Amino acid sequence: MTTQAQPAPLPPARPPIAHHHEFAEMIQSLMIILVIATFVTTFLVQPHRIPSGSMEPTLLVGDFVLVTKNSYTPVNLSLLPHASLHRGEIIVFLKPGEPDTHLVKRIIGLPGDRIHLHNGHVFVNDAPLVEPYAVYRPLLGTTYRDEFPTFADQDASILPGWHAQLRSLTLNGNLVVPPRMYFVLGDNRNDSLDSRYWGLVPDANILGTPWLVYFSLRSTDPDDPLPFGFSAINADARPRSLTNRALTGIANFARWDRCLHLVQ
Repeated sequence: MTTQAQPAPLPPARPPIAHHHEFAEMIQSLMIILVIATFVTTFLVQPHRIPSGSMEPTLLVGDFVLVTKNSYTPVNLSLLPHASLHRGEIIVFLKPGEPDTHLVKRIIGLPGDRIHLHNGHVFVNDAPLVEPYAVYRPLLGTTYRDEFPTFADQDASILPGWHAQLRSLTLNGNLVVPPRMYFVLGDNRNDSLDSRYWGLVPDANILGTPWLVYFSLRSTDPDDPLPFGFSAINADARPRSLTNRALTGIANFARWDRCLHLVQ
């Protein structure tokens, strides 16, 4: 009697893939990332992009900076200790009269300081201020800009109402900075619209201090030099190899040497 071969047992069926479980884990991970990012940008740092050249060469057009959110206002909304401001410190703030506009300048005058400019250079409490960060690029001079405060010369860039307020704050040829206010200037001293033109910055408008340049897009200015010894691509002089062209294109895209640059 022959015995019929029994079929081999089938392997146990695999449990169905729990796609819904994986999706839930992915959503949970994204939520954690969003919570952390919201916490960091709300209480610690916030990214900003530098839109103008008023702070050159300290900050360049196209720099992306992280701003520490130290609180300088009476109500401290930051988890960081309440900070005091110092002369020479760079701040990001809301422009007086234009709360939707963010500006970045350097503090020159503290509350109680007496400020005036002569030949474009700053005097604080009758003493010349040492400013290694300031640059004075050739530009047509104006009496108002270089001999501030003055009322002998009008400037079209002055914010309406500031000239009248300036008169009330001027004593013996000096601007006297009121309490809880700050006088700020751009480092690119001859090409900066600052406290000379639109007034003083209340401490309630100050958002924080730029801490780090984490990325920097190269401008279209032909005077903006390329790093690493590359030359700009143009129709008449292309790089010899495809690799060189690719590397030059990357160099053209950003200022890589400014990435992770500490702001001072």
